[in-house]
Amino acid sequence: MKIRSLLLSLAVLPLAISCGPGTPPEAATGDVTVSGRYDVKGTTVAVGGGEKRKIAGTVVLLRDGDRYNATFELKTTYPSQGIEMDADVIGTGEGAVDGNKLSGSAETQLVISSVPGIDTGFAFMPRAVTTRLISTSAAELGPDGSIAIEISNEAAEDQAYAPTRTRLTGRWIGDAGAPDVAAQE
Repeated sequence: MKIRSLLLSLAVLPLAISCGPGTPPEAATGDVTVSGRYDVKGTTVAVGGGEKRKIAGTVVLLRDGDRYNATFELKTTYPSQGIEMDADVIGTGEGAVDGNKLSGSAETQLVISSVPGIDTGFAFMPRAVTTRLISTSAAELGPDGSIAIEISNEAAEDQAYAPTRTRLTGRWIGDAGAPDVAAQE
């Protein structure tokens, strides 16, 4: 009985590895899944001066036909009065799906801790919502669950923010809580 269980475990192991975190279930059929949670990381670069800062977090995509909706929560730093402040980058976006390519726009806000060096999520710590940004993005999804995103960021109307470019790469880490609804033909 133990040998049979061991053989069954060994037979199932490759399937578990191939469909584990980072690989959407549809990857086995060759289809590209849009809907899901993606763990991403990358760099934001100031267009004018070239200053760089790291950025990482989660992007959630939900597909509805040939359109998608996105929400995201990322962590970065934000230069403020000569000090690098911890910042959350939160927002929503929407756009078009064309095969494995996405293009769209997003509205973003930066949330910083009012106490330098303290995480913005620390309980009872005052936070400030700062600059509102308007972003345009282009992304490419791989059948293996990979994602590559290029984002152009600029200040929303009446906001002060030097334009930046962000590049993120990552992997599918799980279901978004809703099915991937492909366009009906």
